[in-house]
Amino acid sequence: MNKISPLKRRVPIKIHSKLVYLKYAVLVVVALGVLAGNGWTTGVEPFQTFFFFRGDWWMWAVVIGAVILSVPFNRFYCDYVCPAGAVLSLAGRPRVKEIKRWPECDTCKVCEQACPQGAIIGPRISVRECMNCRDCEKNYLDVKICPHYARETLSPHKGNGSMTL
Repeated sequence: MNKISPLKRRVPIKIHSKLVYLKYAVLVVVALGVLAGNGWTTGVEPFQTFFFFRGDWWMWAVVIGAVILSVPFNRFYCDYVCPAGAVLSLAGRPRVKEIKRWPECDTCKVCEQACPQGAIIGPRISVRECMNCRDCEKNYLDVKICPHYARETLSPHKGNGSMTL
């Protein structure tokens, strides 16, 4: 929905940094409900309700809420509510290859502003929220976008290895 919407917005970082934990609370509620034999807790996943046209009123409220919030906010449901997203973010913590960063990344904010997941805050990348899209690596390995890479590449003393992992 957000791809075609003219109302593109970002959740403010102060709200985002707290809201990302909601999906873990939802995961705990769903897991405890399933363990207790209450299968209704899986209704927080809107796809079965939407595609098979079955579910209680609150399940339809989740579907409608997910659609409405997806208009201005890219992947709102996935980022903040989805229990499957919580499981996948925990499973994605171990990485084969860490994303590189410049020591100056805490001042520039080019990658932070471009990150579609809001996973970059200053010099830090949240491994829970990062989906390894590598958009930030494309940015900071481009002399037209990243001032630090441009300085390193165009400097007569290039290749001093200041990029960190």
